Amino acid sequence: MFYRILYLGAMECRKYRMICTDHREENIRIPVYALWIRHPKLGNIIYDTGNAPHYREELTEDTKASFPIVEYRSLEQAMKEAGLTPEDVDLIIMSHLHFDHAGGLRLFSGTKAGKQVMIGKAEWERAREAAGKKDLSGYVAEQYLTEGISFCLLEKDCWLADDMRVFAQNSHSPSLLGLELHVPDQSPLICVSDAVYLRENYERELPPDSPNQANASGFLENLQILKQRQREIGGEILFGHDMNQIDALRKRGLVI
Repeated sequence: MFYRILYLGAMECRKYRMICTDHREENIRIPVYALWIRHPKLGNIIYDTGNAPHYREELTEDTKASFPIVEYRSLEQAMKEAGLTPEDVDLIIMSHLHFDHAGGLRLFSGTKAGKQVMIGKAEWERAREAAGKKDLSGYVAEQYLTEGISFCLLEKDCWLADDMRVFAQNSHSPSLLGLELHVPDQSPLICVSDAVYLRENYERELPPDSPNQANASGFLENLQILKQRQREIGGEILFGHDMNQIDALRKRGLVI
């Protein structure tokens, strides 16, 4: 098995939206990325898809003010540099369907992978409900309720292969899917997406201080589950929006 981070640009926000802090005016730059996995049995897998090409038109003014996209790189461009086309992808796993994760999903409309996108059942139900409301709370219905995209709803944790596990987290959004990879000759990788934004969240055991209370709901309980799993397998955590971590992974040659 082989994996690479596909770097898809960056957003900015107040740091308190990522972690509790007394410095309410402090800004932080956060990365957006997808994960590409080449598996010997499952083929090419994409975990999350970044922001949408038409984000300026699709995002609300409040969202653009709170999370301005200061650098954009399309998933299509990143995949091209990795030598991939949408038709080369065999499986898409979505951690959740917020705009900065589901924005590139339409790239796979009508493809093999687009016809069986894996998502947590409770998250899909939340996204469907949000699509009918004026305030989408991070969801952009056009990104996932689109022709040529259909979903496989995951109701419980499962091993997709002997070396790859998908697990649900009830932090940030319901049944947010994490991914555990057991790569030969490397430490296992535990991908947690937005259940834990930053290494600082993890080490200091501090949740975000977001106006969206769902962001902090379940954080501490889920964090202890992750820490127990990390102790069991000795894995490395891949956080949802940690620029320092992405920079370190780039130095190791793991970022495209």
